[in-house]
Amino acid sequence: MREQGPVKKIISSNLAQVEIQRQGGCGKCSACKILNDGTFGLETVNNIGAKVGDMVLLEISSSNITKASALVYLLPIALLLIGYFMGERTAKYFGLDSLSELLGVLVAIIFLMMSFIFVYLFDKNIKKDIIPKPVILRVISS
Repeated sequence: MREQGPVKKIISSNLAQVEIQRQGGCGKCSACKILNDGTFGLETVNNIGAKVGDMVLLEISSSNITKASALVYLLPIALLLIGYFMGERTAKYFGLDSLSELLGVLVAIIFLMMSFIFVYLFDKNIKKDIIPKPVILRVISS
């Protein structure tokens, strides 16, 4: 996915903050930070030496966004279902047929909570290393 916007701030020699317009597909993915003036800023790799005020074209990897979205939305559902079937099968294995549904629901809730904890940790710690930052491709105008 390609976006364009002005460079608002140089963070370091190879990082810049670019102001972008949040699109409808963005949702609240938290890749952007709300800037002081209410617009959205995205930390980008600046290997071309763009300066503050330059209008730039940047590339955001769609495959990485898709992977992160799949993790956030599909992992909880998958663990919920796995938890239910594990709890139900375990109860039946131990001869607790009358409690199989209850145990399935309890284990499903535990697995769902575990998935939320994993997604939280991924969001706060791991995503910075796994999901690469957008890259400034070129300066459109100075």
